Amino acid sequence: MKKIVFLLAMTFIINIAYSQKSVNSAASSMNKGLLDKAKSLIDLAITEPEAKDLPKTWKTRGDIYLKIHQSTEANYKNLDTNALVVSYNSFLKAMELDTKNEFTKSITLTMLQVKQAFYDKGVDFYNEANYKKAMEFFEKTVEVDSKMGNVDSLSLYNAALCAEYAGIFKNAEESYKKLIAMKYQKANIYSNLAGVYRNLFMEDNPYKKIDIGSDTNEIVKLVGKPDKVSKTKINTTTYLDWTYKSKLKLLFEYGKLAYYNTDSVTSNLASYNKGMEVIEQGLKIFPNDNDIYIAKANLSLTAGKFDIAKEALETLKQNDPSNPDVHYAIGNAYFDQYNNESINVDSRLKAYEESVKALKKSIELKSDYFEAVYMLGAIFFNEAIRLEQESEGYLSDMKKYNATKAKFDVLYNDASTYLEKADVIKPNDYNTLIALRKLYSRLNLNDKYNAVNEKLKSMN
Repeated sequence: MKKIVFLLAMTFIINIAYSQKSVNSAASSMNKGLLDKAKSLIDLAITEPEAKDLPKTWKTRGDIYLKIHQSTEANYKNLDTNALVVSYNSFLKAMELDTKNEFTKSITLTMLQVKQAFYDKGVDFYNEANYKKAMEFFEKTVEVDSKMGNVDSLSLYNAALCAEYAGIFKNAEESYKKLIAMKYQKANIYSNLAGVYRNLFMEDNPYKKIDIGSDTNEIVKLVGKPDKVSKTKINTTTYLDWTYKSKLKLLFEYGKLAYYNTDSVTSNLASYNKGMEVIEQGLKIFPNDNDIYIAKANLSLTAGKFDIAKEALETLKQNDPSNPDVHYAIGNAYFDQYNNESINVDSRLKAYEESVKALKKSIELKSDYFEAVYMLGAIFFNEAIRLEQESEGYLSDMKKYNATKAKFDVLYNDASTYLEKADVIKPNDYNTLIALRKLYSRLNLNDKYNAVNEKLKSMN
């Protein structure tokens, strides 16, 4: 009986030794630069009963896969496109199994390389404008640091920004809230989080009214599907969950701006209230920050609370009267208010006057401010269209019709002036050319229309 037990023990020792040899062979191949062979050996080792529960096995696997990720040779790099994540998970497994802390110091040092690799991948994806993948890698960077008992605030900030850019608002909310809890001293985490809550507010309260005033199929060809519409009927066709790429592009092509009726989107104020709490919290720390006031105005406008928005805009103007960006933000806010057809005409016209005044001030302070010049042309164009449509009701009173026509003729001319200036500041901008084509069509300026149309054709 003792002999049998002894033989079993010897067998166990032999198996352990064999498994150790397999792992050592994988490590040796890695050290010689034979990463394909090292990968095959370690992938086999983690399936062997005697090796799969050894911390050394998983540490070696982490080392090999990290080398694969770091390799500059395509034949090795392509062995596993997810090698960095595999490496990281292998190190975590090794740490879990390493109850005697034999490899803790070594793994901790290597984890610094893993962290940097995750961060570098995040930067690469950010530069490619792949914000979802960038977010994932920055979140991994944060995770690696937390496993080592640290907090990487810069990576957390980057993860929040990328989540916001990617439209993954719950992730952005979570990351920004962590930064605030850490007392991260950046004012824009408050304004950005308020912007996230604005988007969440729109998700909670889908747009109920879309007025585009044109043929549905043509609009789909031009701009794709509209934004944040849970279910809405446009002309005779019902669409779900569309996305508008550019409100202004739509405006200039068809003469009306896609908009939502704020009277119908006030049923769920949870996100609005959270956003306002964040704004007030931010203003206590950064009482004169423009971006926070802009976020307050935008959030309030979206929720149909124009009085609160107006107060924020006035504070902006007082805080920084010589900043063209401030006046542009004010003009932009009133521009949106003007284009909201759910409010009465008198209120819209007051917003129109305020928008024009603010945009002109912005251009006065910065003559080549493309966005302000472009938007001023937009609002003149939109008001000209509104007056032209209004004049159709005055055909029985030619005196009134002619007076109204004189007004919209001036506005069309003003729109031409600013849109042509926008085209000079930023040549061949697609939206500007679309605007000019529409405008020249209305004014029967055929030569100009044809020239712009040819440019647009060459851009497709």
